[in-house]
Amino acid sequence: MNDCLGEVLEDYAPLLEEKQFVILNKLQSETVYTDRRGLQFMLGQIVSNAIKYSSDSPMLTISVIHSETADILSVEDNGIGVKKYNLPYIFKGLYQDSTDSRKKATGMGLYAVKKMADDLNLHLEAASQWERASRLSSSFLN
Repeated sequence: MNDCLGEVLEDYAPLLEEKQFVILNKLQSETVYTDRRGLQFMLGQIVSNAIKYSSDSPMLTISVIHSETADILSVEDNGIGVKKYNLPYIFKGLYQDSTDSRKKATGMGLYAVKKMADDLNLHLEAASQWERASRLSSSFLN
């Protein structure tokens, strides 16, 4: 998992550096069995959204929570978040917000992430607090 994340962060390094992101990579040597390109695509879209909707002091935290039934990959940012009433729509390709920073957003990025997660048989969840943070979690069954 760390190798996949490293490649994604390398791809986005210029943008992450430009925005002065602090990256907290809490991954150890976790191994999951899934399609590498699919996972990289998902991570890339999540990192891209974190960059687009970042705050003044942007931070990205990547961690894994282990349970008896699954390893849960969590990617959390401290960006502008999603309004509570819009949260149910972010994976449906219908999400559009009238805020200035989202005027050009199509809502298709997270729709594609959800589609890929479904294709890989991964459970994807989102949580957010408006103007504070967003977290996307993907469960890899043990």
